[in-house]
Amino acid sequence: MKRNVEYECNESEYLRATRGFVRAMVAELNEALIENRISKSKRREICTSFVYSLCNTFDQRWVRNEGHTYFPLLAFTKKFYDIGDTLDSVAPIQMPDHSVPFYEVLGDETDWLFDDCGGKAPPDILGNVGSEMPDIDLPLERETERIRLPCSVCQGSGKCFCLRKGSGDAADCPRCTGTGKCSHCKGTGF
Repeated sequence: MKRNVEYECNESEYLRATRGFVRAMVAELNEALIENRISKSKRREICTSFVYSLCNTFDQRWVRNEGHTYFPLLAFTKKFYDIGDTLDSVAPIQMPDHSVPFYEVLGDETDWLFDDCGGKAPPDILGNVGSEMPDIDLPLERETERIRLPCSVCQGSGKCFCLRKGSGDAADCPRCTGTGKCSHCKGTGF
């Protein structure tokens, strides 16, 4: 069944939500490691590796289950998506209108947890449904502000990942569909 669902493409808001998601995942992993008596230095090493893998999954990986291949897409809503709800009931859905370079933008979130928070997550980073806190306007973190020049994906080269860091051949690339151009800036570098 096809549906037209309302979605928003606010890059700053999406990056804020995505940063919160990655921070929450790192904090949860860190708590599990603490419970298993892993040293702080080893926890940091494991969390750094996890963030790299998580971001890399959204940047350039696929998942496969029961013979079907899927590409992950991360989206957010301001309402809880409960069992039996429709997408319309939680709209608008916050998602990007172009590919987001997760690792480039979020690759240092382990530093946030261990350097800025001393290895312990703030109590308001993750919670159960029903215990939400009201939104408050805080200044955007520097990295959450809109990135303009040069292109944040290709660093101004205009080239697709497949040519910059991948196989070196654009022929079978799903990102650029063989053009060799950055899909974010359409090859302009801006």
